[in-house]
Amino acid sequence: MCSSNPRVLMQIRPDYLTRLGGDAIQATKTSEYLKKLRVHVDLSTNPQEDLSDYDIVHLFNVTRVDETFEYLKNAVTQQKPVVFSTIYWNSEEYEANLSVFLKRPTCTGRIRNLSQAKDNLKHLKKHSTLALSDILLPNSASERDLLVRDFGLGDKDFLIVPNAVDLSFEHASREQFVRTHGISDFVLCAARIELRKNQLSLIRAVADLKIPLVLIGDCFEPEYLGACKGAADANVRFIPSLSQIDLASAYKAARVHVLASWFETPGLASLEAALAGCNIVSTDRGSAKEYFGESAWYCDPTDINSIRLAVSSAFRAEKTAELKEHVRRNFTWESAAEMTLQAYKRVLDGKAQRRSSEALSRLMSYVIESEALVEQFELYSYDLAQFKNKITLASLRQMVRRLLR
Repeated sequence: MCSSNPRVLMQIRPDYLTRLGGDAIQATKTSEYLKKLRVHVDLSTNPQEDLSDYDIVHLFNVTRVDETFEYLKNAVTQQKPVVFSTIYWNSEEYEANLSVFLKRPTCTGRIRNLSQAKDNLKHLKKHSTLALSDILLPNSASERDLLVRDFGLGDKDFLIVPNAVDLSFEHASREQFVRTHGISDFVLCAARIELRKNQLSLIRAVADLKIPLVLIGDCFEPEYLGACKGAADANVRFIPSLSQIDLASAYKAARVHVLASWFETPGLASLEAALAGCNIVSTDRGSAKEYFGESAWYCDPTDINSIRLAVSSAFRAEKTAELKEHVRRNFTWESAAEMTLQAYKRVLDGKAQRRSSEALSRLMSYVIESEALVEQFELYSYDLAQFKNKITLASLRQMVRRLLR
């Protein structure tokens, strides 16, 4: 097998087709454009895949870590190098807001300790997957810095591969969407309707502006969708997810696209809408500023007044070609594929960090021990002091560092 034309197996969460998201688009589009560079790429969701025909395993998304960790375990066991597109942002602020929205009771005592231990175990799997990968491909410098801060990965090999956009969004026609839905020059949010995307705050923010708002996307959080519809007036329209052609037409018909999310890295919809010519409003949480600079408007997702001001300013502003040209020049899938191929070559040339199956075995033993402690604490009366000492985040981080020496 030759490093100039590696055989790659990409692995992603099993529901990537039914719950389409940025990670799924990133994986499938990167695969499509790598094939144009004569790289053999297959995609699998099988955690026991036979890897004998592959040079590299390429993983996506540290958030859904239970599945990703199983893929990692299989790759290291079969002594295959791992490239990892991390798609990471710290979600503590979002999770705190989620608890408030769902009106979850404050946990105390034993339940609180158990909940914290489960969160820490998930962090252990994330840390282990990141540490055992040969090279990490964050979408931005800020994502890389956050990975170093949150997981102590200062010695890792990183290659920043920015997210990208399909150039077809630039050439769509607005007429199809206008003819079908009878609306144009509106504010658009194209995203799954969920608490992380913060559509409820967007609806409340634009209520006084009397500007048409169109929300395009499916919903897997029915309670949140109900809250959004309850807050919406006649100026708000809900449309299920559209095909790429129909979505491109919607971008063309809109005046402003908004992602007032709790975080974005930077949000594929923002890139697509920018290429289609929309003015862009983005959350200030995440990496959007690295992509759009001063050519977009930014808002604080916790502040409805901030969202309202950003949307109002973007809606009043004239559209310009500046941002569209910037996106076309810098964020194409061709470029993303070329940089990804550089990462593959770095790994196969022996220039990236390698971790042994012995290191994985040590880590796996510790993960199993920690899971057993949680199970014992959940089912039985367990020594709380011993439990807390072993399952604290600090102790888990220290153990990962020690086991990987």
